[in-house]
Amino acid sequence: MSSYSIIFDRLLICDPDKSRSICHIFISHQSPAEESSLGKLFLITEISSHDKINMEIINAIHEELKISYYNTEDLNIETAFEKALESANQRIADMVGDYETNWLDKLNTIAAVINKNTLFISNIGTMHAFLIRGSKITNILDTIIQGETLKEKINPLKAFSNIVSGTLDNNDDLLFCTPSMFDFLSQEKLKRVIKEHSPAQAISMLDQILTENVTNTSFGAIIIKLATEQITQPANATVLSTATPVVSSVYQNSQSSMESLAQKQEITDQVMSPSLTRYFSQMLHRFSSKISKFIKLKVFKQSPRRIQFSQQIRQYQPAQQPNNQEHSNIASLGRTASRGGRSVVNIISKSMAALFSLAKRKEEIKGQVKSVPTKFSQKISNSLLRFNRLPGLSKIILGLVVVIAFVLAQSFFSQAASNQKNQQGVEFDSTVSSISQNILKAEAALSYGNEQGAKDLLTEAQTLVSQLPKNNKDQENKINELTNSINIQLEKTRHLTNVALTEIASITDQNQPVNVKDSALLNSTIYTFDPAKKTIYGINLDNAEINSWPQAEDQSAFQYLIPQTANTLLFFNTANSLAEFNTDKETLKNLSITFPNSDVNIASIYIYQSRLYLLDIKNNQIYRAAKTANGYGSVTSWVKDDTSLANAKSLAVDGFVYVLDKNGTLTRMFQGARQNWKLDDVNPQLNNADKVWTDQSSTNIYVMDIKGKRIVEFNKNGQLQNQYTNDSLSNLKDFSVDVAGKKIFVLNGNKISSFPI
Repeated sequence: MSSYSIIFDRLLICDPDKSRSICHIFISHQSPAEESSLGKLFLITEISSHDKINMEIINAIHEELKISYYNTEDLNIETAFEKALESANQRIADMVGDYETNWLDKLNTIAAVINKNTLFISNIGTMHAFLIRGSKITNILDTIIQGETLKEKINPLKAFSNIVSGTLDNNDDLLFCTPSMFDFLSQEKLKRVIKEHSPAQAISMLDQILTENVTNTSFGAIIIKLATEQITQPANATVLSTATPVVSSVYQNSQSSMESLAQKQEITDQVMSPSLTRYFSQMLHRFSSKISKFIKLKVFKQSPRRIQFSQQIRQYQPAQQPNNQEHSNIASLGRTASRGGRSVVNIISKSMAALFSLAKRKEEIKGQVKSVPTKFSQKISNSLLRFNRLPGLSKIILGLVVVIAFVLAQSFFSQAASNQKNQQGVEFDSTVSSISQNILKAEAALSYGNEQGAKDLLTEAQTLVSQLPKNNKDQENKINELTNSINIQLEKTRHLTNVALTEIASITDQNQPVNVKDSALLNSTIYTFDPAKKTIYGINLDNAEINSWPQAEDQSAFQYLIPQTANTLLFFNTANSLAEFNTDKETLKNLSITFPNSDVNIASIYIYQSRLYLLDIKNNQIYRAAKTANGYGSVTSWVKDDTSLANAKSLAVDGFVYVLDKNGTLTRMFQGARQNWKLDDVNPQLNNADKVWTDQSSTNIYVMDIKGKRIVEFNKNGQLQNQYTNDSLSNLKDFSVDVAGKKIFVLNGNKISSFPI
């Protein structure tokens, strides 16, 4: 007999944006217990078109086959495989009604199961499956295709219609592949590459050959090698017949006996039920009866007849004598009710009598309670006296009986603990299998750009990992391995980029400290200001020269700064008024603006197409004002719905108005109303966002997170693009984006630095 193991690798070349067909491969990664009983499942599926729904269809077919096969209760592999194919056929039929495109006629797939050295395989369409044995290569699926007439339409309920099965031999090789492989490689070359190399080496060689093509063709292949460790080999060992493999219909009746299966299930349930109390209670009862009988016979020298009579007395229960005259159901029901009533009355009367008796015997009961220790001590003394009177041989026998009883009891409890441990092991393996499948599905989702789907799967996997027990070192190692695998996939969804900062200038003053606040990019100069010193600074990005413009002492302190025109900056100050700084003339003048009332709390300002937007968190409003000759005149209320702005921090406008909440939520509004739109989840979460920026020229939205030392980039569909981070951004205050130059300028403390987008 031989111990079989399989070595395999896969090749998938498919660009979802360019390839003329969509192809995908699935190889099961079940728990060792599942693979030992049901083997490993291999799937290759291709749809010969470029529709967006193809990947959804392929994933649905693969998922149905995997779940149906590994969740089977059938003990026969071929029967379980047949039922899984039937479920897949039903799923295909359901999807034919769900999707309008003619995808079924373009569907090609192979489903195969290998358990030890036994192969079961079925297909739809023109997929290829080759057995390479020695110097011969044979198409296993020829027996299905030969003699069949081509049909114009596939019956979805009979898409998988046959199974080829057989036994593999030592050093056999299998190749499952798409037909496109033979547009570039001959059978002879494939055979030589596979036979002379390991699966991993063969896949690497094929990948080098096929990636050179420029025809946007998809390729899918699985190479499997059967290896054995020889123990003993029976003379009559069967091998896969390459000429006449066994073909069975998926729809034939199962040959397994359901009655036998039910009996096996009943026995299994009795031994492996969640509670083992009843089973072991029965065993202990039988064992204790035998021990008791042995002690009475050998130790206390009672006669066998007396022992049997006492057991019969204990087990005796009077049998109910049938009444041959009871034919009426109504009469029988009446008699039953009467008996039940009498029983209830009897119980109540006895209970009352017992209570009265207890009341009368209160003092007597107190005395009995006090005498319990004395009686217990007397019983022990009597037992010891009785033991001392026994002959020496009887004492030895009794001692041996006690020891044997103790050992057997320990054995029973150890067996119970072992069964419980095995059950926990099965549950652990099942959960590990679910986690592994989630990780694989998340990896596939990421390869097709479905990041949110991947995050959901990985979050579910993390929840399952947190529920796994750590009863031993192996379980701890497995949990650590799964956690690392989850983190590797999560890292791909985070889009973290550790940027290298280029310092441009540091704003200092020899006479007194400088503490600048906001910043704005205008032409090739970064402008900022110190509210306490009432000074404006300009840093030339070309030569790092710093200029400063102190303002009058009676000037209100600046709060916010934004570019207004090509040569003017707009300042909002603590007096809720505006000032305009002309960068050419280096002059500052006040501008007019009127609010509905003086009790406002402006948290952010923005200019879009000569209109000024002001975020008032106190009055839950965004004001809008148009440019006039002397300033901006009277503001008008822009928000028309019940959107809450109480915790808003910043706003930006590009036609839509984006309002950033301090918890990281970004709300998009249009014509005064909130829209159904949101950002992707970010890891780490945006719990302390501080500023949002975008404009009409940018395709992205940028959010500054001071605590997280990062600037997060999203596209305008809300999808995460990048997280720019650097540990030195410990005093991040503001940032500006140069869309044309593809740079971001950050104000970190009093330093201006940049990094590329």
